[in-house]
Amino acid sequence: MLSKALTRIKELEVEVQHAKLDVWQVKLDVEEKEKKITTLSQEYDKQAKIIENKFINETKLEKKEAGHVKALKQAFVHSMYTL
Repeated sequence: MLSKALTRIKELEVEVQHAKLDVWQVKLDVEEKEKKITTLSQEYDKQAKIIENKFINETKLEKKEAGHVKALKQAFVHSMYTL
């Protein structure tokens, strides 16, 4: 009876060690995935900033273009009256 109990204790100790290894492996996997998520998040933030800057630049260019078109129209109208 005692030998069966000792055998079972040893079996349980082995199971505990395997479970600890499994937990350790899962922890490593989670850390790796967290690093990937962090990297992807940083890349997303960079891309979002680039897009935002492009939008701001395009808006500024559109405003400048509208100003130039207006000036050209005014110059054209003025030249029509001076002819």
